[in-house]
Amino acid sequence: MRDSPSLRPGLDELAASRYPGARKQAILETGLAPSSFPETCPFSVEQLLEEDELAN
Repeated sequence: MRDSPSLRPGLDELAASRYPGARKQAILETGLAPSSFPETCPFSVEQLLEEDELAN
């Protein structure tokens, strides 16, 4: 985001569109019940970006 702040406006839509596939993958990989994972992303874009910063 520091290099391309113009991408920020589309992040909400991107996160919402990618979450269902990530949820499905998590269900397959963990073997946990689908009910273990929220139907919609429980994090705001700001929270996701914070987590990304912690990983670096």
